[in-house]
Amino acid sequence: MEGIRTLLGDRPIVVHSGYGSTEVNHAVGGVVTSARCHGLACDFVCSAFGTPAEVALAILKSDIEYDQLILEYGWVHVGLAQDRLLSRQEALTKRSSGAAYESGIRA
Repeated sequence: MEGIRTLLGDRPIVVHSGYGSTEVNHAVGGVVTSARCHGLACDFVCSAFGTPAEVALAILKSDIEYDQLILEYGWVHVGLAQDRLLSRQEALTKRSSGAAYESGIRA
């Protein structure tokens, strides 16, 4: 996250969700492979930089390594791979809680 904060001009980042135990992740409908269970993912905003779409696009265009970058409905999700060699650099958009994931960052 420090690399993302630097990319966003050292502006404040507000993390809405970070680490979640396996039990909490299951209770909220998360997948068993969630990076959250290992402290490797979070949902955040950086309003001082711009909208979640602007933040996601800035990360997408940067050289920051991530496993998943998801523009969600109101925030950005970023997850890291446990092994950097297995990082997928997958970018997705999810427009609402019931919506399917779309490939790419779609503002």
